[in-house]
Amino acid sequence: MRCLIAGERAGLVRGPEAARAHDVFGRRPVQWRNETWEADHVQAPFVVDVDGELVRPWVTWFIDVATKTITGTAVTPRQPSWASILAALRAAVLRTGPYGPAGGIPEHVRVDRGRDFLSKTVLAAFTDLKTKCEDLPAYSPHLKGTVENLNLRSLGFGAVV
Repeated sequence: MRCLIAGERAGLVRGPEAARAHDVFGRRPVQWRNETWEADHVQAPFVVDVDGELVRPWVTWFIDVATKTITGTAVTPRQPSWASILAALRAAVLRTGPYGPAGGIPEHVRVDRGRDFLSKTVLAAFTDLKTKCEDLPAYSPHLKGTVENLNLRSLGFGAVV
């Protein structure tokens, strides 16, 4: 009995309904490294000097859902575009030099309906990598919760806003 989790114990004592009360809503099945990545942009919570102008830079990143590892990033001083996505993707795929051992080629990537993520250039890059691009419905951040959680937590690294 000791090695059973709370939901299993409740199920044995009070039945399946009691066991279901311990289930985590929206939990995905266990995955392996590079099975699924999620990608997004977030505006950094600080300002930098770009040619004498204070701007809040944008971060484009890919995160591995199974390992919660940030596989690639690109920081741009202006609104992100397909170019920043390709720069982050390059950093995510390469596993040598300054990019580190994390990364590789994902089986599929979850993105929102952003025009930049669905541009012909970015989709062609995913096709060349034999990576399936999963375009999620609009206004559904819970469907790519790993990167959205990263976005929320990154805002806490405080600085001047």
